[in-house]
Amino acid sequence: MKQNAVTVCIPVFNESKVIAQVITDWLFVVRELPKGSGILVEDGGSTDGTKQILKKLESKNNLLKVIYRDKPDGFGNATIRLLKIPRTEWIFFTDGDGQYVPNDFWKLWSRRKGHDLVKGIKLGRKDSMFRRGISYIWSSIIQVMFGLFISDINAAFLLMRRSELSKIIDEVRFLKVLVITEVVIRMLMNNSIKSDDIHILHRKRIGGKSRALPNYKIWIVIFSHLNGLRLIKKDYRVNF
Repeated sequence: MKQNAVTVCIPVFNESKVIAQVITDWLFVVRELPKGSGILVEDGGSTDGTKQILKKLESKNNLLKVIYRDKPDGFGNATIRLLKIPRTEWIFFTDGDGQYVPNDFWKLWSRRKGHDLVKGIKLGRKDSMFRRGISYIWSSIIQVMFGLFISDINAAFLLMRRSELSKIIDEVRFLKVLVITEVVIRMLMNNSIKSDDIHILHRKRIGGKSRALPNYKIWIVIFSHLNGLRLIKKDYRVNF
């Protein structure tokens, strides 16, 4: 295992308008990290030129490794695959849509000592009131079911100790869309030590239409994922 090194994991799909800047900004961060650090990207079968941009960037940067898939099979599956690959001491996970600020990584990095999980929560969240309300309801449901209140639990900006993540990653299977929620729940239920949440900037999307869930599908996902939460809780039934 590469001590104190970090692998930045980023799933990408059709982000041609922003991906060059996103990767460039993350390369500035990774170059300042301990030896053995790097960026791991999975392109989920992009059709808008993203793949070609990534290939060009990869050819010029030995800190960047890209996995290319022929077709997408969902954010959740891509996330789990990425999180299983690194062998560095730390794994950082984020989106590739340019709404997070890579330099905010240092806020989390400075808080890692004594913790297994350091998570960002969006400051000035560029989402509708509807989405923010749904996020609060989702976090409240998790508090009731698991005794864990974690604001903005599905925010894709988190630093994890690989040794702790590896204990639970093979069990992450029930929340196909809100997969980060399941990762966080399972790490905490497995006694991983979490720091206080850290505020990070959240920018407006500039790369065209978001591929996030449309509002009309959010309730469908929430209701379908309630059963997933029940199944996760069942895995930890000895604790209840």
